[in-house]
Amino acid sequence: LSRGWTFWGWLCPIVSLWFPCQVMLDIYRTSAGDRRKAGIVIAWWLVGLGATVIPGIIGARLPQNSPDDLARGATVVAIIGLLAAIASAYLVSVIIYRISVWQQQRDYS
Repeated sequence: LSRGWTFWGWLCPIVSLWFPCQVMLDIYRTSAGDRRKAGIVIAWWLVGLGATVIPGIIGARLPQNSPDDLARGATVVAIIGLLAAIASAYLVSVIIYRISVWQQQRDYS
């Protein structure tokens, strides 16, 4: 695909749910030099989507009996989202490290 898709794929609604993962899979596999399994890329994308979507879903279902209940629930939802975001950041850092190592090992002469 063209370079434009690499940028706009992150911003287009619906397309952005899978396209960035596809781009990262292509980069990961190409950098590896073979068709390695790229489960870590899929895990990164799913955890990242979960960090974005799951808190909203849970938050919409919080009991709103009292302000204290709502505050407690919102805190739990925020912590869940934060933990998922931290996990996603860790996974993408491992992916970037691996890609960097593979690209440095290649002979570009």
